[in-house]
Amino acid sequence: MDALIYLRQSLDKKGFKTALKTQEKLLRDLITRDYSTITTIRTYSDVSTGRHTQRGGIQNLIESIVTGKHQYLFIYRLNRLARNTKDFNEILTMCAEYNVIIVSYREGLINPNESFLKLKAQIFSAISEIESDNIGKNFKSAFRVKASKGKLLSAKAPYGYLYADEKFKADLTKVSTIRYVFDLYCKGYGYKKISQTLTVSKVYDPRTPQQVRSIVTNSKYAGIVENDYGKYQCDYIEPIISIEQFKKAESVRLARQKDYTEGPRALLRKKIRCPVCGVTMTPIKKPNRGRTLEYYVCGTVLRSSHNDCSMSQIRRRALDEEVEGVIESYIKKHHLHIIERRIRDIINTRYSAFNDKDVLIDALASGNITHQEFKQTLLINKQTATIKKHLLNTLEESGLNTLIHMNALTFEQKYSIVERAFISKTGDLEAVKIKNHHIILRKEGC
Repeated sequence: MDALIYLRQSLDKKGFKTALKTQEKLLRDLITRDYSTITTIRTYSDVSTGRHTQRGGIQNLIESIVTGKHQYLFIYRLNRLARNTKDFNEILTMCAEYNVIIVSYREGLINPNESFLKLKAQIFSAISEIESDNIGKNFKSAFRVKASKGKLLSAKAPYGYLYADEKFKADLTKVSTIRYVFDLYCKGYGYKKISQTLTVSKVYDPRTPQQVRSIVTNSKYAGIVENDYGKYQCDYIEPIISIEQFKKAESVRLARQKDYTEGPRALLRKKIRCPVCGVTMTPIKKPNRGRTLEYYVCGTVLRSSHNDCSMSQIRRRALDEEVEGVIESYIKKHHLHIIERRIRDIINTRYSAFNDKDVLIDALASGNITHQEFKQTLLINKQTATIKKHLLNTLEESGLNTLIHMNALTFEQKYSIVERAFISKTGDLEAVKIKNHHIILRKEGC
């Protein structure tokens, strides 16, 4: 027998680093003790909130479930799958469809094909969603109080700082780099030029253009905190630059700002993950010899060093067209005959004759209709038959291939169809997941 294990923790903090390992150990011990017939186990995990399914681990889990090769899904608690009732019910329905039994370490065995156990799971899911909402409200309330006291809301320190004793203390090995970045920017250097200068320098830390921008736009380096609860001078941050220098950099940046140009209208924006590191791939534009080329690029490559991820950039237009082709092929192959039959039924119903000719003759002979009404009805029937024949011939000659075509859809309609695309490490399309359906369309040959 084959089984799946799914692990999730919400926070990536020092005190929670053992949570996933603990969950996995408990589940593997359970399998060894009570499910000795299981021989193959695949494990997926996430460090993320359970309020949505935009998680690499849960998406890979769903992909494994729909293969139909696994009989069991082991989790520590049901709320590890989702803290959203809608998402949980979708996963539960999928498990029922592919005969996957859920085994929770805390709640016990859940067979989604048994009504009572399914109801039990749904009740637990609803309670989890209420708990999640309460946790969110408590966090917001605590943050509001912290902000009113001028404290930090997060222990996640930006580049150049170390978190200790509830404060951000300057990392003396990074201070010179940050000050140098601000000095160059105030002198008129751009992000890319600053990045190149740092790279060739042997004194300062190398930074990518995106990292340079993050430094220049971060008010924490001047000891100022900006968040949903306001903007305030924070005594818990050791300033690296002066407020005057940050304001000067901000004025330079605002003076340089150009009119916002919308990014590429990418079909797979936020719907494709890097197969190497699991980070979302972002559509970007690149000028090339007087023209603009569009690519999907791994977020790790954009945010940090190119050495941190080996994934190559992918041509945006070519990949989008491949995805459209896979969906169009599926519609034509599986739904074309249904659509055609439905259209024929509509034509036959709408343009059917009012009465048979024999019925009309009997009505005329018995005096139920006049001679004039008889002639008018025959004429209408003849016109209706002509229209019906013309429509059916047109349907036959043109075919539905011209009707069912992705080019006929708007970009918004196309975007709403696709939930996620799966690619290989070489950048080739492997499969497409349809939104609101547990359908994964495989590209031919994959």
